Amino acid sequence: MEANDQIVSYSEEAKLFPQSQHGYRKHRTTTSALHCLQAKVMEFKEMGYKVTLANFDPSSAHNCLDREIPDGKLQSLRFDETSRRWIKSYLSNRRLSIRVGTALSNMMPVSFGTVQGSALSQTLFLLYISDIELWTNFSLSCYCDDTCAIVKAESQD
Repeated sequence: MEANDQIVSYSEEAKLFPQSQHGYRKHRTTTSALHCLQAKVMEFKEMGYKVTLANFDPSSAHNCLDREIPDGKLQSLRFDETSRRWIKSYLSNRRLSIRVGTALSNMMPVSFGTVQGSALSQTLFLLYISDIELWTNFSLSCYCDDTCAIVKAESQD
């Protein structure tokens, strides 16, 4: 079993991913995210609330992750020391170069973010934001880094 599969399996069993998150998860899709969003809006409207939505789409969210934070976060999520060291190693000493046409830049260190296109990067991002539902008083519907806050109020004032 690949490392990402093991981490996802552990995270799903331990219910570490936010219930509102539909991206990068088996049996969850944009359709399931929209269905949950619609159901929550309808529930609030039937209760007599005014409802509005606030959408957030952080640009290149995976590229902005601070590599120093995940270890503490993973420790709080009860990842063992061996797993945390392996993930830290995976995120460390990354370098990149850029090709434009036939020109290739020198290799440069990458100090922020995760490996673009990697399934493990997506999983680490979900773990990084795993407590998003604790940050706000709003109901949420999330797909990857796209987040919709469902705001309810008794009046429009």
